[in-house]
Amino acid sequence: MERKLREWEREKLLSEETAATILEYEKQKHPAGKKTRLPLLMIVGLVFFTLAVFSFIAANWQVMPPLLKSGLVLTLMWLIYGLGTVSEKRGFSRPVLFRLIGLAMFGASLIVTAQAFHFSTSGTILPWAVFLAALLHLAIWRHNAYAVAAFIMGAVTLAASVPVVSWLEWGLFAAAALTWLIVSRGQLPLVFSWMLVFGSGLKLWSTPAYESPFWPVWTLFFLVFLLLALQEEQRRILLPLYPAFGAVSLLVYLSVRGETAGALPDLSWLEAWGLAAAGAAVFGICIWKLKPAVWTAVLGAVGLMMFDQSAVLLAITAEATALGYLFYAQKRSMPLAPGFIYFVLVQAVIYVIFAWGRMDMALFFLIGALLLFALSGAAWWFNHRREEAVS
Repeated sequence: MERKLREWEREKLLSEETAATILEYEKQKHPAGKKTRLPLLMIVGLVFFTLAVFSFIAANWQVMPPLLKSGLVLTLMWLIYGLGTVSEKRGFSRPVLFRLIGLAMFGASLIVTAQAFHFSTSGTILPWAVFLAALLHLAIWRHNAYAVAAFIMGAVTLAASVPVVSWLEWGLFAAAALTWLIVSRGQLPLVFSWMLVFGSGLKLWSTPAYESPFWPVWTLFFLVFLLLALQEEQRRILLPLYPAFGAVSLLVYLSVRGETAGALPDLSWLEAWGLAAAGAAVFGICIWKLKPAVWTAVLGAVGLMMFDQSAVLLAITAEATALGYLFYAQKRSMPLAPGFIYFVLVQAVIYVIFAWGRMDMALFFLIGALLLFALSGAAWWFNHRREEAVS
């Protein structure tokens, strides 16, 4: 504080009297400021004490009664949370580190208790408990570190029930992720909760119900409609995710269709037409209120194009959306890097599907270079016309 005040004083941002007044006020408000750091010898002593405790526990772990094992881990957990509280009040170290360690100890206490009393540790109960505990940490202390922990444990919970998940389990997880998404305000919690909701849609592949290859598209369309119920700031943060996830989904469908000989067993004309109708509704809503997500509507045609065993329609659609997005981004002065990455990925997938073993690699790169040159010329023409209009 004193160093910054002197710097502002040198830069004529503060007068000498004002700087002295601020410094005196801070000294009165925080009289113990110079005691915020633990002495070095105390830190070293704590490290050795901790090592001694853990060494003693490890040496006698096998002969300890089950209750003592659970009690020791729980005691350590609450001790660490207590250190976090003291750290926050006294101003030493970082409270978030103690609470993250406490969260890890909570998971360890569940595992130790389950093993000590011979309970099953398989399934999703343990990840579920840590996932909810991380969400509780985030709700109380509002730190992005807990959002990262909740996302990791949410992903583990999703993966833990493979290959089969019941409707009840899926519904509970989807409700938890959706609630987190709706109440989130920060950028990182919003993005992570959105990804978990999308992941819950993918999880429908594991439910003992209707088998559909289009759960990612249905989930993405649902998330588009969900944007209408969110606040403006939440929409602004989430909108860039829609074209990115839509582009990846389109590439995946192109790869699957291009590498699969014959008809796919799970395709349904009824679902394909339903997907097309949903895509038209998404297109109308995006044009009305959510223009950055309008690219998602292209996926509505995927259901019908999957019946084309040659995958030509999907390839044309992927190529057209890649070029179209580049023109769109150029016209609105948006970053072009994501569009170029998508364009290159589309070319690579098309080459593997259609040209592998039939076309020389040099010819493939020549075609890609010509397309990029044409795109650069078109971008220059747009900029030239814009400059003429301005002048």
